[in-house]
Amino acid sequence: MITEQQFQAFQRQLLGRVGGRLINRESSYEMGLIARLFDFLHELGMPLPTREEFLNGFATTLGPMVYMPSSWDPETKLLTLVHEAEHVRQWATGEFEDEEGIAGHFDMAFLYLTNGQARVRLEERAARAAGEFQHAMVSSGRPRLPSIEEATRFLEASYALGPDDLQFAKDLATHWLTEVGYGLYDTTAGIEAIAIAKQQGISL
Repeated sequence: MITEQQFQAFQRQLLGRVGGRLINRESSYEMGLIARLFDFLHELGMPLPTREEFLNGFATTLGPMVYMPSSWDPETKLLTLVHEAEHVRQWATGEFEDEEGIAGHFDMAFLYLTNGQARVRLEERAARAAGEFQHAMVSSGRPRLPSIEEATRFLEASYALGPDDLQFAKDLATHWLTEVGYGLYDTTAGIEAIAIAKQQGISL
């Protein structure tokens, strides 16, 4: 059982290492503006969450800022934070921590918003970070990794992806789930989160 105090200590260390900052989503001015836009588009019939669903059901990362509902339980927030921390790192240094892949900052933001394949790559990389953390830290008797369907289901709604993009997500998930299942961890957020959790005595 993870306490709120443990989560707060964990998030300060993890986001400090990747250069991010946590903001309560429901009290954020910018999230409120986006939520009103979502509500308007939802009422026009677009397949988007309502304002309430957007504010309370999702975490969002914009550049170095992670917006997360404060009402979530500490374990959900902690697992989600590892995913979002990898997005913070993607913003800072690109898809990978070298010159390969999608570059950071404007390139990352532009391609995320305009290209389904890029969005899938960045999201599955962040999903891998959370998967690495879960695989390393979960206690016995609980699933150590999600299934392929669980690792890709979140992309089926609100990500504006076509069938080819979703198949690509399953291909990537199959690859990273196999590697992580053998203990191969290579995301910055995943590796840092594991080290911090062990240092703080946190287990899932």
